[in-house]
Amino acid sequence: MIKIFKKYSFLIGFLLLGIIVYQIDLKIIYQAIEKINYQLLILALLIAFPLILIKAYRWNYLKKIQGINYKIIDSFLMYGVGTAIGSLTPGKIGDISKISYLKKDGYSIGKSLTSVIVDRFLDLFYLLAFGYLGIIFFFGFFKKTTLIYSFVILSVILLIFIIKKQFYRQLIKKIFTIIIPLKYQKSWQINFQEFLNELKKYNKKNYSYLLFITLTAWLVYYAQIYLFARSIDLHQIPLLHLILAVTVSGFITLLPVSFLGIGTREITLVALLSPLTTNIETIILFSELILLDFIVLGLIGAISWYFKPIPLIKIKK
Repeated sequence: MIKIFKKYSFLIGFLLLGIIVYQIDLKIIYQAIEKINYQLLILALLIAFPLILIKAYRWNYLKKIQGINYKIIDSFLMYGVGTAIGSLTPGKIGDISKISYLKKDGYSIGKSLTSVIVDRFLDLFYLLAFGYLGIIFFFGFFKKTTLIYSFVILSVILLIFIIKKQFYRQLIKKIFTIIIPLKYQKSWQINFQEFLNELKKYNKKNYSYLLFITLTAWLVYYAQIYLFARSIDLHQIPLLHLILAVTVSGFITLLPVSFLGIGTREITLVALLSPLTTNIETIILFSELILLDFIVLGLIGAISWYFKPIPLIKIKK
């Protein structure tokens, strides 16, 4: 039963979307589509290119610290492919596909995984941080939901301080267990230790710069969100409210119960934004524009794949 649920859990998102569509007036959505400011919409979609470029630069920086040198155009193409595959997989775990390129060029899986995983966790850090602020903003600090979320976060932080090194090792081990099949356990153990050694190459100055780059990427993404909202004249909702709602919805879409966040994103945005506007249909259209952005990322990934096809990884047993 559990296996069946995991296999078809993505259908939950489509079910949620079906419930929402049943309750809205599609004619209003069609009318809103006719009134879209396509200049702003196209500009918003074009922001996908500099956004990937900023993240590719961040990944390039991570690799250089390890002594792995690539031209920025190559990193852009590899990152484009990884982003496209990541958007199609639960929790964007498909981003790990970028290690295939490094493995092909002679770098071990342990060494290759270091930059990829750190790069992924930088985005997750900001998503969790901004998502937490969003929950406080929408539910209030003393509401039950926020208190539970705060308690979990503080407990994790306290756990890190109490068993710091052991915690890191166990966490990384879990990640490796998910990524590397059990039948490659011997090779996994070697790469795991190498991963830990490579991780030590990053210092506080490196992490400070990486956090700055990541913040820049998120600000560019929020500019894109703003343009999406303006293109459909969603002016009733304050920018801060809109940003935090999108961030919380981004956190919710990490749950493996939908495909491309379909359904979970719509119901989250409706729940958080509907108190500020009676036009639920515009919120749904806004959500679909975010989905359109995923499609654009997929196209960028397809073009990147054409110029730099992703190789298959071969691991010795």
